Amino acid sequence: MDASSSKKTEKESPHESAPPPPMILKRFEKRSSVASHPEVQVQVPAGWKVISGGGMVEYGGAGALLTKSMPLVVDGVPRGWMAASKDHLVVDPGYITAYAVALYDPTNLWKVIVNETELGTPQQHPVVTVQLEDSYALVGGGAYDMYAEPGNLLVASRPGDDGKSWIAGGKDHLVVSPANIKAYAIGLRSVLFGKPNCSLKSATSAMAQHPSQTITASPGRVIVGGGAAVSRGGAGNMLVGLVPSCNGSNFQGMAKDHLVVDPQQLTVYAIECTNVVM
Repeated sequence: MDASSSKKTEKESPHESAPPPPMILKRFEKRSSVASHPEVQVQVPAGWKVISGGGMVEYGGAGALLTKSMPLVVDGVPRGWMAASKDHLVVDPGYITAYAVALYDPTNLWKVIVNETELGTPQQHPVVTVQLEDSYALVGGGAYDMYAEPGNLLVASRPGDDGKSWIAGGKDHLVVSPANIKAYAIGLRSVLFGKPNCSLKSATSAMAQHPSQTITASPGRVIVGGGAAVSRGGAGNMLVGLVPSCNGSNFQGMAKDHLVVDPQQLTVYAIECTNVVM
């Protein structure tokens, strides 16, 4: 067979010529009942895979602080999100809402992985980082402060500056209370097209007792996940909110001091991707 006839028999793979289909995302949420240590999980319907999430504390008095914002993994697949908070040293029952951002993938064209790392040794200010494989794009992550009373509270749940890791951090507050901590990194790649086109951006709030910062999506991009970390010093500030928007237009982080006045800054991080419908 000559070269010209050979060329005629060559066929291009469909995914080599066709553009990748858009990622279809949706935010799901569930609110807890009122409690001093509320915890709630939101699960997504069949055909959906969770790629990020968050939680928001609702309080009316002295306040409550985040202790958990992490993926719920069932049979190796993230199917929901868990969030928890606690009042601290002063009783103040409240609510918490868990948010799950999920990808519609009924035909399993996307692979979602969750890597987790545990610190292992309880510390007063525990910090741990979990890495993600290069073949996956970082799209979300979580943190679980595994405290015993009187308590340890989250001060960081955020992507690493390298865009390939997730950092979880906690602290005791006013009373010594060492704790262990876990960090979770969520990765995404297409079976046919590889990693989605995602990037990381951040913004830092002004100094405040209850700092809050919102990041908006860049033109042509949708925010698929995010996190936050509060500056350290003095008595300290702790996280109270990690909130993805319902349409991917922004991500908001919130923190607060507790019982002792101590203004701090809050840095919020957002992961934004192209070719997303939400």
